[in-house]
Amino acid sequence: AAADPNGDLYFARYGGPVLVVGAGADTITPPAACRSIANAYPRSQYRELAGTGHLACIEDPQAANELIAGFAGIAAAPDDAAKETA
Repeated sequence: AAADPNGDLYFARYGGPVLVVGAGADTITPPAACRSIANAYPRSQYRELAGTGHLACIEDPQAANELIAGFAGIAAAPDDAAKETA
C-alpha cells in the first residue's frame, strides 16, 4: 500500500475530500480494506457497490458513475444518453 518504511500512510497527510468506493464481492481488495483506506483520510466518504467484484466500475458502470458524479456534485448521464453522444 501507500506506506513508507516507518508505516506512516502518505495519503493520511492529504486533507482534501476523498471518495473511496468498495465492491461488496471484491476478494482482491475486500470492503474492510477499503473502509480502512477511507478511515485514513480525514474528509473521506466510503461507498460500496453491492454485488460487484474487483472491477466494479466495469461490472456496474452506471452505479459507479452515479457515485462519482454525486461526490463531484454533477449529474451522471444515463447509459442511453451517454451512448447517443458518443
